[in-house]
Amino acid sequence: MDRLKRQSSKLEGEIKSLQDKIMEVGGDKFRSQKSKVDQIKDNIVLINEQIIKSQVEKSNTEKDIIRFKKNRTLHDSFMISQYMNRLHPREFCI
Repeated sequence: MDRLKRQSSKLEGEIKSLQDKIMEVGGDKFRSQKSKVDQIKDNIVLINEQIIKSQVEKSNTEKDIIRFKKNRTLHDSFMISQYMNRLHPREFCI
């Protein structure tokens, strides 16, 4: 078990050393590109949030339109019945 831990530790040290060498050789360019990629990912998240918000607003607006149309129809029917009652009050009495 100890032998495996030593080997694992040795491999981790080698990995760290190789990562440091990579950063030395192309580190600045890599960090610059990584920063650009991170910024693009953040922008994608923000845009996706805006899309979801817009979809919810669209859905709510569509529901409002349906509700307003229904209310308008009810109101129009009521107004017609009121008008008809004024024209012919006896015919529409119950």
